[in-house]
Amino acid sequence: MVQVTDKRLYNAAIGKCTKLWNISWSPKSAEKIHDICGMQLKRPVPTRWNSLYDALERVMKIEKHLDSICEELNVPKLTPKEIKFLKEFVKVSKPVAMALDRLQGEYGVFMGSLAPTLSRVKTLLTEIMEESEFCKPFALAYLAGIEKRFGSVMTVDENNPSDYVFASLTNPVFKFRLIESRLHDDLKKQFVCKAKLFAGSTDNISSQELINEVDPFFNFDLSPATPVAESSFSKVELECFQYFNDCSNKLSSLSQFPIVEKMFRYYNTPLPSSAPVERVFSYGKLIMTPKRSRLTDDNFQKFLLLKCFDVFNK
Repeated sequence: MVQVTDKRLYNAAIGKCTKLWNISWSPKSAEKIHDICGMQLKRPVPTRWNSLYDALERVMKIEKHLDSICEELNVPKLTPKEIKFLKEFVKVSKPVAMALDRLQGEYGVFMGSLAPTLSRVKTLLTEIMEESEFCKPFALAYLAGIEKRFGSVMTVDENNPSDYVFASLTNPVFKFRLIESRLHDDLKKQFVCKAKLFAGSTDNISSQELINEVDPFFNFDLSPATPVAESSFSKVELECFQYFNDCSNKLSSLSQFPIVEKMFRYYNTPLPSSAPVERVFSYGKLIMTPKRSRLTDDNFQKFLLLKCFDVFNK
């Protein structure tokens, strides 16, 4: 829980920033701000999850100009304690903001990214919390919220792995990087059993190369998968063990493992966030205008796909 003193400090600091954001709506005020610091302020938007973090990060970037801006616009100045609090708040919120940006992206984001991302956020929050003077309660609140909402997603049951675990295991970027070493052998057995169910149809469809290397964000301090000795195995087992031993983290490497590729497509087709779908709805609103109210369903779909294709290739 956030302590009363932290809430008061938060309310005081955010209250002063809010007055600054509100007055910056005026073109004249925005021009004065730009003249002083050479950039504009970002303002929080209720419908954008990361907007408060983005807005506070911009405020911290112009910290040395804040007194001049507040004096020019006749708004209350932030005290040194409030500025220190905001710096800590931005630092604590950064892992969550980074995770949201990644999970709401269009490329290289699959369901298998969800558990590793959440795990990495928890690690970063724990590290930052130890050094925080004012924002430990906020970090604890973040951690409690992640555990309450996504605890089951991050739980690894070696005897009955969830779809989230298989989604990560079939992604060359992650494989066993999320998993503790003691669970590797049991999970490999479960992986092979699952692969045998997918072995019926192994059409080898070439994978588009979307990820070239591991994102520095996912810097897990866990050991890689233990190499598997290849002896007399079935075709499915041999392919799985070759996949485990393969050092490549490119999606294109899945073309060498048709069964694993089929598993990857099955478990990673769902998206971890609804943001891309919501963007498609936004495009639909731009297409279905009063002047186009008689579009057939087929034509509307074609226009929508053309719009998405144009945006995604920019």
